[in-house]
Amino acid sequence: MTLTQRQPFSMVDMTTRTSAIEVTGPGKSYSADRKRADGSRGTMRQFTVHHDDVTIPIYRGGQGRPLVLCPGLNSTHADLHELIELLQRDYDVVTFDLRGHGLASDADRYSFKAFLSDLVAVMAELGDLDRAVRHYHAKGLLPEPERDHSGYRRYDAGAVVELIKIRILAEAGVPLARVRELLQADEVEFAAAVGDIDSRLRAEIRQRQRHRAQIARLAAGDNLALPPAVVEYLDRLRAFGVDERIVQAERDGWILLAAHSPERVPEWIARKREQIGDPQLTDFFLSLSQALDRTADDPPLVELAEKLAAYLTRLAEEEGEDYVDDTDIEPPLVKLMDELAFDTVPGARRLIELLRKRGWTGWTKLERGEPSTGCRRDTP
Repeated sequence: MTLTQRQPFSMVDMTTRTSAIEVTGPGKSYSADRKRADGSRGTMRQFTVHHDDVTIPIYRGGQGRPLVLCPGLNSTHADLHELIELLQRDYDVVTFDLRGHGLASDADRYSFKAFLSDLVAVMAELGDLDRAVRHYHAKGLLPEPERDHSGYRRYDAGAVVELIKIRILAEAGVPLARVRELLQADEVEFAAAVGDIDSRLRAEIRQRQRHRAQIARLAAGDNLALPPAVVEYLDRLRAFGVDERIVQAERDGWILLAAHSPERVPEWIARKREQIGDPQLTDFFLSLSQALDRTADDPPLVELAEKLAAYLTRLAEEEGEDYVDDTDIEPPLVKLMDELAFDTVPGARRLIELLRKRGWTGWTKLERGEPSTGCRRDTP
């Protein structure tokens, strides 16, 4: 059972078994002149807490996060020495004797509530419980009881249950204002609220799982933020022998598309896979790969522009201009994707200039225009 700062403790099994409560936070610091416990646990400090006319001895030692060991009703702190020695390697172990047990003083009353109050007193001495309870008192989540003749507030078992509810709801992300409402709700309203909380937590878990999957793909190259169908398409381009710079430009464009309109990626990639099956289009990719580092007037690049313009014109006349470009992407995104391609593929900008003279413009979004003077739309 875990106890964190500004949170209440959990119910402890006050039977013959020993229970442990882990505490997050530094707790109090005790000076070196504290009395040391005898025996094999020579490194443990001993101090006492007085409450309800009872003196409770507390023993503390080790390193790491605080961990409170509560002895069972048939045992004392001395019975835990072997367990304490093991736990001290990783935890700042705190243990004590219940009233009427071990070195604790006798008491006028012995009951579950009385033993529980001993644990409450120990936790308050460590500082964590007191901070949590004061916080919940200030927020109006928990009524503040009267102090007894010794100056201590006395919390009954009902208050402990309320503290557990508050902690669970707060850890689930429920605002404290809403926690107050739920504590006052009837069973039906409380059950409905728990159902809503569960639905929200499930949605958050799914979102975090998606984030984990995306992070896991960071080292996987093309798999970054890309669906498997797009990765397969890029791999096909590589298998055809397309220059890696062209593949990279395609990849960067798909990353933007997947981030902007993920619901349309299946539609777009289906069209791409259909087009890449056309040997003539594949040949254009390979020709562009060979012409990447050529100047605008080099015959291979000019010839590629002529063939590509003729191919696009034929498609537009046979299938319709919408078939040539059906991506329906907003102009700002088109501009960004074009700039990515121009920066990655040296010949892209020059090829677009040549295509513009032949009646076609754009890289990401192809549009039909009028050819420049001296150029005509060629048909095969």
